[in-house]
Amino acid sequence: MVMTLLAGLLVFAGWMAWRRTVVIDRVDGPHSTDTAITWPDMRLDLNTATAAELSLLPGIGPQRAENIVRDRETNGPFLSVSDVTRVKGIGKVTLGQMAPYLVVRPTVTAPGTRADKDE
Repeated sequence: MVMTLLAGLLVFAGWMAWRRTVVIDRVDGPHSTDTAITWPDMRLDLNTATAAELSLLPGIGPQRAENIVRDRETNGPFLSVSDVTRVKGIGKVTLGQMAPYLVVRPTVTAPGTRADKDE
């Protein structure tokens, strides 16, 4: 219960911070300048998010979240957010609802793995 609440707060914080920019006025000299600070990307990584985190997304409940994690474990990582449509029950409409809250970040391969040896 606590983990679900925390995951919900993370998703909400990500939604609030998503692509917002804060402008700070500096007044330390005769000329004031504007410096833009961007918030960190708070979207869920489709390849590392837990089922509890995914279940809080629009259009996704506990069962679909479990199916996403199971598909990821069976078929490997998602290469793009749209790849989540390979999971049964997730189509274009559901993808449209959840896509703004998701990202697929590049995965880092450990030294000595097959991907490392192919280079």
